[in-house]
Amino acid sequence: MTQTKISLFIFSWLISVSLVAQTPYAEILNQGANICESGNIILSIKFYGEAPFGIRYKIGTTTYIIDGQGSNIINLDKLSADNVWLSPETIHLEIPENEASVTTTVEVLRVWDNTIPTPWNISNGSEISDQSIQYTSFKKPDISAGNDIDSCGLSAILDGAPDPVSSTFYWHDQAPGTLSAIDDRNAIFTAPGEGTYSLTLVQENGACQTTDTVEVTLKGSPAGTLTTASEVCGETPQSATLDFQFSGNGPWDYAYSDGSNTYSNSSNNATTSETLSVNGETAFSIYWLKDVNGCNAQSEQIEGTATVIDLIPAPNAGDDQAICGQEISLDAIATAYPGTWSGPPEVTFDDTGDVNTTVSTSAYGEYTLIWTEMNGTCPASDQVNVRFDQMPTPVDAGTDKTLYFQYETTLAPLEPTAGEGVWSILSGSGQLSSEPFPNTQISDLEMGVTTLLWSVANGLCPTLTDTLVITVKGLTYHTGFSPNGDGLNDSFKILGASQIPNNELIVFTQYGKVVYRKTNLTEEGWDGKGLGGSLLDDGTYYFVFTGDHIQALKDYLLIKTR
Repeated sequence: MTQTKISLFIFSWLISVSLVAQTPYAEILNQGANICESGNIILSIKFYGEAPFGIRYKIGTTTYIIDGQGSNIINLDKLSADNVWLSPETIHLEIPENEASVTTTVEVLRVWDNTIPTPWNISNGSEISDQSIQYTSFKKPDISAGNDIDSCGLSAILDGAPDPVSSTFYWHDQAPGTLSAIDDRNAIFTAPGEGTYSLTLVQENGACQTTDTVEVTLKGSPAGTLTTASEVCGETPQSATLDFQFSGNGPWDYAYSDGSNTYSNSSNNATTSETLSVNGETAFSIYWLKDVNGCNAQSEQIEGTATVIDLIPAPNAGDDQAICGQEISLDAIATAYPGTWSGPPEVTFDDTGDVNTTVSTSAYGEYTLIWTEMNGTCPASDQVNVRFDQMPTPVDAGTDKTLYFQYETTLAPLEPTAGEGVWSILSGSGQLSSEPFPNTQISDLEMGVTTLLWSVANGLCPTLTDTLVITVKGLTYHTGFSPNGDGLNDSFKILGASQIPNNELIVFTQYGKVVYRKTNLTEEGWDGKGLGGSLLDDGTYYFVFTGDHIQALKDYLLIKTR
């Protein structure tokens, strides 16, 4: 015999001796257990002593007694060969409100056997204090998996209602599909396709388990794609075709929009087209889509924006230009499309297809040039204004002037070939009546020299100038002359007389007799002949010279022929 077997034998013998020493005695063979609210058990008790037996035991707060009165006794016929008594019992415990479980104790209190004279009572049996077991009764959860679901799409939010009695609950997926979380009462169930799916909510509380099932019917949802191959040229009304592709359960109702207008229609076919009028480039998108089940497409199930493309180019002929001359390079902006220059017959292009071509003109002036680009059969144009300025040559302020006793005059420059001229006073005196006009009047001149500047400008050409000198003098004469025909000092001349309008010369004797009178005296002067046509005698005479805008000139005059 091994050491282990010897130890077990001795241990069993010691237990047997101990139990026999305590007879009568009862041993509960059952183990404690968990039950769901209530349960039927077979209470198994082994007796030690001499049959028959009596027993006093307690289940929870209820005491049971087999005390040998009449048939209330445990005879050999109620015992197994090894003195085990089996007694059916029902464990039913009232669980307080808001409690998840309650625990009760089954215990043996007292035992009697045949060695104890009857009547058996509490004072003559063996008191037992070490035989008890516990049963825990758990409350059965009251749960709901929620109302059956009839929904569009391929997913649904569950609405389970577990009992607060425990936190152990989970969804049991009995069909294909996925759950976002099995322990979430509002888990999202996603199905692989349309159909009806059963999902069970399970809740556990100790020995209790409760289930409830919900039916989830998923009808799917439609999807749609909008495309177009249409193109337009410009913003005039033109036709465009939109192509729709639907999936799901037809027929379909749908609406689409161009951002300003919304159009609606229905179709029995998964592929359909619509033709409508557009003005220029227009982008369309599906606004909403509904299938025969009344299910709407989600935003992610509607694909793309269909744009009717405007083929019209966007040419740029460049900025307006000007030049002093008859030739200039253009500066249109190159794009992906070929273009052509055009203009009036006065201009010539080196290369009409070059955005930066050189253009020349046969006549000065401003011209509108057009740059036209072509995208397939779709043209568009932009224009630029180009001005060719002429150099204003020659510039001539006119002949310098000498004025006698005159303090104003009209200026007469050469009319400019191009542009405009303006007068200004560089030095001296004077007042210009109208500076921008060529034939302006200058007044308030003073004796001496006045210098004027005649400036002519034309566009971008450099300003050209010329000067005019005006000299204002008094009338000049000699107080004597000899009209003898020798060619020397033969006449009396007043230099500048011809420039005095309405002038008049009167010659008279020392006694006041008029011997000569002449209006509009010229530079030829007076030849010394009197009113009768004969030479006057030598001697001293007097004269008066008058005219517009001058003070009368008075002086003596000596005639000497020899």
